[in-house]
Amino acid sequence: MHNQTELLLRVSNGDERAFREIYDAYSATAYNTIKRYIPDPDDCAEIFQQVFIQLWEKRSRVSEIENIADYLFVMTRNRVFRHLHNLRRQSEILHHVKSETEHLRSGNNNTLLLQQYQRWWDEAIDALTPNQKQVYLLIEKEELNLDEVAGKLGIAKATVKKHLELGRRSVRQIMSQRIKTEDLSPDLVVAGCFFINFF
Repeated sequence: MHNQTELLLRVSNGDERAFREIYDAYSATAYNTIKRYIPDPDDCAEIFQQVFIQLWEKRSRVSEIENIADYLFVMTRNRVFRHLHNLRRQSEILHHVKSETEHLRSGNNNTLLLQQYQRWWDEAIDALTPNQKQVYLLIEKEELNLDEVAGKLGIAKATVKKHLELGRRSVRQIMSQRIKTEDLSPDLVVAGCFFINFF
């Protein structure tokens, strides 16, 4: 793959070949991440398609991305969370997480695992200060960049960055504390440590 900065600049200018290079480099990782938590192949394929459609639709600002792998992970994670949230609303059974007392051996168990961490993530976000929460949600869930958030809120980019850093630190600390205090299986602990690195 060519230099990442060069590729992203070309994508932002509508270069489909550059976009294809990024797709070829990261599509397998994105698909496998989704597949781990979404056992239904049709749902998995739909979410996967949405991730790269969204990337192309937002191509005008991709040149500002510092790390495309992390950016795609966040996009993928958010799509998976959104899908599971919709499933949870449709069925009461998805409110009951049983993975703490079961071995994580199937795709369904992985789905329950991710729902558990989504709830904890939402709780950690709710615990932030109003300013930190507002910035965190715009960056992590709406996937705006620092400049866009600064313009939207009418504050300095440095202020946005500070709120984001403090918010991310607080979320990681809260998530880490939940993992330490809950009576979790080893699989849950390992998975939790993986997700904390991206909050």
